[in-house]
Amino acid sequence: MAELTPLSNYLLKQSSYGVKRVIFTFSEIENIIGKKMASNARKYFLSWDNRHGKYARQNAWLDVCWRTVMVDMECEKVEFVQN
Repeated sequence: MAELTPLSNYLLKQSSYGVKRVIFTFSEIENIIGKKMASNARKYFLSWDNRHGKYARQNAWLDVCWRTVMVDMECEKVEFVQN
């Protein structure tokens, strides 16, 4: 998903700094990508799942060797770790 390319780039940059784990609020992700995320990102836990192929946003982190390890839908936070 091209709109999430900035997230991919941000995670790649973290990798180059040796960072292996990051936690973002959904609002922080929106700041990184420069726009609101699709509404289903705030509604559906599975849209953050690493194995579920329905949501293209997953490629933004999977393609750069990161994965989600925690998603808190109530607090709107997601944790990524580098593979």
